[in-house]
Amino acid sequence: MDDTVRLTTISTLKAESSYKADSQPKAVATHKGTSVVGTTDSLVVLDGTKKVFSLPVKYQPMSVAISVDGTEVSVGTDVFSFFPFPFFFFFFKKNLIF
Repeated sequence: MDDTVRLTTISTLKAESSYKADSQPKAVATHKGTSVVGTTDSLVVLDGTKKVFSLPVKYQPMSVAISVDGTEVSVGTDVFSFFPFPFFFFFFKKNLIF
């Protein structure tokens, strides 16, 4: 399988940029240009195609979602229903605001 996350725009439906993940992506959620990618062994936060944070996990993320206001991320697995993470947890050193 391909380990690349490709970002497209709705207007062109063409891959305009991409990010090469360290392991196979399983799920993606996006909010205002920031993406959370669940891979086979980590959660990766991207600002565009730039990795700003990575969190190794001991479970395999099967789905990810970002809340409507962009303050929380939920991660679904095949073992547990979800893990809610406040977005500030990812960005406490970056000082980014959504």
